[in-house]
This record gives sequence, C-alpha cells and structure tokens, in this order.
Amino acid sequence: MIRYSNSGSKLLNEIKNTKINNKQIGIWFLGQEGFFVKTKDKNICFDPFLSNSKERAIPPILDPKSLSILDYVFCSHHHDDHLDVPTLKKIGKSSNKTKFIIPAAHKKLLKYFPDKRIILAENDKEIDLIGIKVLPIAVKHEEYKIDSQGHHLFLSYLVKINDIIFFHAGDTVGFPELNDKLSNYSIDIIFLPINGRDCDRFHNKNIIGNMNYREAANLAFNIKANLLIPMHYDVFLFNSENPAYLVDYLWHNYPSQKYKLMVAGEGIIYNKI
Repeated sequence: MIRYSNSGSKLLNEIKNTKINNKQIGIWFLGQEGFFVKTKDKNICFDPFLSNSKERAIPPILDPKSLSILDYVFCSHHHDDHLDVPTLKKIGKSSNKTKFIIPAAHKKLLKYFPDKRIILAENDKEIDLIGIKVLPIAVKHEEYKIDSQGHHLFLSYLVKINDIIFFHAGDTVGFPELNDKLSNYSIDIIFLPINGRDCDRFHNKNIIGNMNYREAANLAFNIKANLLIPMHYDVFLFNSENPAYLVDYLWHNYPSQKYKLMVAGEGIIYNKI
C-alpha cells in the first residue's frame, strides 16, 4: 500500500501556510529528485516530476496545475524525470510569473514558453535571482556531455539564500573535481542521488548511472556538509536503492554526519544556526 506523509491539496496548503523567516528554508520532498523549497518570500522547485507513468512505484504527489505559487523551477538535465515537459507546461499555464531555469543545451525543449520566462544556465556562470544566488556546476552523469556549442547537458545547482547554502546535485556520479569544487563552500544542505549504477542497467537497459550511497555519504562528509538529504530512490523500482543502506553506512563510518531520509510529501524546516 502506498502511503504518503502528505499529498494533494493538504500538502499544498501546508506549504502555503508554513511561515519562514530569513534564517530558515522550508523543504518538501516530491519524490525522485523533486523538492519544493520555500523561503520567506520565494517559492522554488527542483526537478519536479509530476506526470503519470505506468512505471512509477508511487503516483505524482501534487497536481502541477496547482503550483501557481512557484516563482522559479530548476531543471538539472533533459531526462523526463528531471525536465518533465508535461509538468512544466502545466506549471507554466497556471501562472505567468513562474520562470524556468534549465541548462542552455536544452532550450529547445521549452520552445513553447517566451524567452522572458526561461533562464538559461551555463557551467560556472552565476545567476542572480534577486536575493537568490545560483551557481550552475557541470556534473558527470557517467561522464560530462557537451553539445556542439559547448554547453554542458548535465548541471547541478549551488544555491545561496541569505546565509543558507544548499547544493542540488541533479544526476551525477562521484568524481574528484566535484569534491574539490564543493569544498570551497560552507554547504548547509546537500541533496545527492544514491541509486548507483551497474553493468546490467547501463548496457542492457540503457540507464545512465549515479553515485551510490557510499559515494554520497563520502562526499557529504568530506566537504563537511551540515545535512545530507538523499534522493533518487523511490519512484522507479528498476533504478532504485534501499536508503537504509545509506543510514547503515553513515552509522558505521560517519556517525557525526547529520542526514534526513524523507518520505514523499514530508516537509522540514531548516534553521541556520
């Protein structure tokens, strides 16, 4: 039986009614790599995948038509569970104010929106969203991929809101350059995939891999992130991982590392101490 912490209009009302101050952000898990982030005066979403699919283990937790409150939607790369065109269309139609931040390599996927609603992200080029600083960082979804114009296809986002810094990795394997890059920042929250990769998925099922739970734990600890939030483990059972393995690995190797394992629909308030 599928059980949500919260969903639908009840979840949306919780988000709308939650008060956030300048030293906080609210975070709600939407499944896969989707997160709703609320600041004092902005509503942001990362990689919302809210379309129905027969392969989903859990149904969409929100109706994208109800998300007119969103100011910005970030998408990390072109795969359907990250840059979900039907979801983005419905969000876009629900509100004229919502803007979409996507890798420059994928601009054509949002050709139905006017240019003023699209912000193209490029590796290492900071984006200023008035009170929100965003640094897109190229990542390796198995490997770097670059289009004919030199734009990276796979991006992550390092976001600073007031004094809170968080990193949404999108899809990536672990690699030394990412560790070195993130070590330059005092990251409060790091969102990392844990579903891993293997020969069968890559060669027989054409599923491009990510870091596994060990690599995610190692990265979070090595860069001294305050809080690790795992993702990419719940929507597709054929490309998943048991998040309890992450918990066990942290307990035995990094017992001081804070983490939060979230159920779709669950929300938390992160306070900057």
